[in-house]
Amino acid sequence: MHCSQSSGTPGYTAHRAVAHRDALLTVAARLHGRGSAARSRLWCLCGTRLILGALYGGLCGTRFPACAARLCVRNPLPYVRGSDMLQVSEGHGLSPRAKRIIPLILAVSAAAYLSALGNEYTYDDGPIIGRNPILADDQPWWAAWTHPYWPGSNQRDELDVLYRPLAVQTYAWERRLFGLSPLPPHVVNIVLHALVGASLWAAARRMGLGAFGSTAAALVFAAHPIHVEAVANVVGRAEILSALGLLVAMIAEQRRVDMEASHHATSPAYGLTTFVMLIASGVAMFSKESGLAAVVILPACRWRQLLVAKVAVSRDAVNRPVRWFRATLARTAVPLVILAAAYLLMRYEVCAGRLWTEGSRYGPGNLLRQAGWDVRLWTPFAVLGRYLALIAYPDRLLSDYSINVISPVRSAFEPYAMIGAAAVAAGVIATARSIRRQRLAAFLVVGFAASYFLASNTLVLIDVLLAERLFYSPSVWVCLAMGAGAQAWRGAVETDAVAPWTRRRAWLAALAGVVAMLTARTALRNPQWKDTPTLAKHDLVSMAPGQRSAHLCYLVGQFASQEGDAARAEALLREAIDLFPDYPDYYLALGESYLEAGRTREAVTALERARELAPRRADAAMTLARARQQLAGANPVESLVAARLAAKSDPSNAELCRAWADAAEAVDLAEAVDAHRRLTELDGDDPAAWNELSRVCEMAGNRAEAITAARYVLSRWPEDFAAHANLALMLMDRTDREHFDCDAAVVHARQAVGFNPAHWDLRVNLAEVLAACGRSAEAAALFEELAGRCEPGSPLRRQYEQRGAELRD
Repeated sequence: MHCSQSSGTPGYTAHRAVAHRDALLTVAARLHGRGSAARSRLWCLCGTRLILGALYGGLCGTRFPACAARLCVRNPLPYVRGSDMLQVSEGHGLSPRAKRIIPLILAVSAAAYLSALGNEYTYDDGPIIGRNPILADDQPWWAAWTHPYWPGSNQRDELDVLYRPLAVQTYAWERRLFGLSPLPPHVVNIVLHALVGASLWAAARRMGLGAFGSTAAALVFAAHPIHVEAVANVVGRAEILSALGLLVAMIAEQRRVDMEASHHATSPAYGLTTFVMLIASGVAMFSKESGLAAVVILPACRWRQLLVAKVAVSRDAVNRPVRWFRATLARTAVPLVILAAAYLLMRYEVCAGRLWTEGSRYGPGNLLRQAGWDVRLWTPFAVLGRYLALIAYPDRLLSDYSINVISPVRSAFEPYAMIGAAAVAAGVIATARSIRRQRLAAFLVVGFAASYFLASNTLVLIDVLLAERLFYSPSVWVCLAMGAGAQAWRGAVETDAVAPWTRRRAWLAALAGVVAMLTARTALRNPQWKDTPTLAKHDLVSMAPGQRSAHLCYLVGQFASQEGDAARAEALLREAIDLFPDYPDYYLALGESYLEAGRTREAVTALERARELAPRRADAAMTLARARQQLAGANPVESLVAARLAAKSDPSNAELCRAWADAAEAVDLAEAVDAHRRLTELDGDDPAAWNELSRVCEMAGNRAEAITAARYVLSRWPEDFAAHANLALMLMDRTDREHFDCDAAVVHARQAVGFNPAHWDLRVNLAEVLAACGRSAEAAALFEELAGRCEPGSPLRRQYEQRGAELRD
């Protein structure tokens, strides 16, 4: 057994021992100015290491001074790598450099985001915080853990399947402490963002970036305006918490490796550090699904630490990489996989047996859902290029990048696609070049790829193609790469012709200038997130003609309608429809705008189109009923009052009760349900009355009663095609786990078509039921058949063709 096995240096001679002794004296000299207490601790610890070195040297059978000096110089203080963090691990507070840098990062974060404190709840803050029923005081404190992120997304297919309980839990705590005031949530976001910046600096120092590179990375991250959407928008907290948890977990994992190197893996401190690593990883995962990147990043972090530092987990581990691999699996990967499995299991249970929407989503947010293979291939490169361009030059920031801001990319020679492809190629080359060296570049590439994977729309399609908040965690790795590059560039261009202090001041001045410009841009962007009208109007005006967002046209059109500007509202909503012609929300908003302007006939036309595109939308059905009543010259509210009084004046009259039920459908669904119940009591032998009760109960969200009514119809009138169709649509919804029955849904849908083969809507329903039940090929064939029966070039034909192509993919 030889000492060289541990050191990795053959022939460890007395000459080399002298060199290491001189290095030890150099370490002591550098710490000489830290006071007598620091010197005493240093020499006590070094003396302890010398004794351990003597014992180790005796076991190795080599000379004592050589092994002792090398052991002492290699790691003078246990648990720690990097001089900036020396005092932290020993419980003596932050190092002098940390005491300067961390307050600076906090100050830059505060300066950049103080202008966001006057903002209200904006954009998604409304449904997730302001109007979220699970945040009410009468809800249990754990309600966030038993409900999906979007309210109601476990009851309908319109909203995505997301599970971010920790972020929602923080909103619940704030609601109980401060009510609906937006100021405390904004303060919390700013504080958390500042902590992310400080954690980034600490992680960078531990992974070997120099003092300048680490500071540059942290300050640029803290001040960069691409993070405004995550910080100034309260719901961006999910991004911030996830990034913070991941960085803290990385720091804890690096510390665990250092403790293993110092043979303290059995100490209580090691167990506590492991606990911190797992808790921080849980924070990352349960705040946002992108936190699952910890399963890849933390083992990669450990792997790099082992390879670079050549930490001996066992005596001959340096020459046995397989043992490193096993140690990485046992100590890090396996616990993280178990934690990730727990998160996915909870997500599956809470989101009604779904982990994703299975490709059934449709909307303007992600053009790749309706795109061909060439667009699916090259557009993600263009999106990456646009993200990197925003990092390099954050001049034009937007709250929405849906159609038509981003156009389909079909070639690698589009400018943003070239930037993205060049970045991917550079990452691959850097990984290959560094794989046998320090491996920092490889680790940064792996970290970025893992953080960016879900938002990249490469293998998994999400609702948003590009959003600045989605780049919050990936930008951590971009800033680290920038810091590493700045550190390397500084070392390459420095020359002895310039005094060291002068060189240092020049680099610091350059960094200060960059950070100041980024801070100013961030501070100017924050007030634009004051509220949704301010944000939407500002961003729409800043968009170039031909590249205006369909969604922002829709939002600003709604605001114009509310403000009484009917002409502007119509122009903007028509523009949104022209950009994305098959989205029901745009027609619904246009119909409501026409109703406000008194243009009832045009309102009915727009609302009928909305109803055609979304036949199960209760709001579309109610608005259409109201418009039809107005077109007939009646006031819906007055008609309801009159019908209600007439029904009460003659309670046994079924026709008056039916008129009351029809009038209520245009105004109040709850009253409509009561009226239809009364109608079935008066005319229980009419299957139409029971079918109407089933339909209205489904619209009102009373699924159980709706299914009961439909089954009652089939028990008495087995050939009623309407009851078969209604029941099939209700049983196909896998978000309703209590009533979901895929096979029964298909049977009822087929029977509905069989009893009335000429009915167009029954075939559409059958196609949707087949698609929802996983029979994509049959559904696609039926949609293609329906498209072939439509007028060439009609919106309906285009919609069916796109639906069929989506199912084929």
